[in-house]
Amino acid sequence: GRAGVRVSVEASPSSRGWPGTAGFAAFEDAVGRAVAAAGDAMALCQFDRHWFGPGGLGALEACHGGPVGAGAVFDDGVLRIDPLFAPPGLRLSGSIDESTLPGLLAALRGLDDRAAHVCLDLAGVEFCDLAGLRALVGVNEWSIVPDRLVVLRSAPRCVEMMMRVTGWEGAPGIVHEGVR
Repeated sequence: GRAGVRVSVEASPSSRGWPGTAGFAAFEDAVGRAVAAAGDAMALCQFDRHWFGPGGLGALEACHGGPVGAGAVFDDGVLRIDPLFAPPGLRLSGSIDESTLPGLLAALRGLDDRAAHVCLDLAGVEFCDLAGLRALVGVNEWSIVPDRLVVLRSAPRCVEMMMRVTGWEGAPGIVHEGVR
């Protein structure tokens, strides 16, 4: 029953190190002052922490009253899958194997099938079997967007090696962003 205004600024298409990320802190500070002046208001900000170099994220976090995170979309103690919002995608941590594959497939099917690209952050992946890799590479099978990109971010060396061995390293629509 209250009046409100929603302001949305989309910056997800920008790549890491995108010119202008240095100005995010000033923008966030200005938004914070406007929200404080409004009295009974709040703002939620979302951004990809990978856009910012060391120290850059600290200045941005200082503009906020505290962090908020979304709950895991899957967590069975072996594999944890958290949503990413900007860019859209998933952050995976743990092991991808026969026991966790149903949870992974459900999370992949739950991605926005209209997003221009999705990011799968694999920095926390310790193990991935062939069926799991097939699911990651095949995520575009559910998309209605032609030529959608799937960004595999910070894939472990074992995943990169499996991609080379299977011939999926150059699979259409798959972009590799860093190897850990």
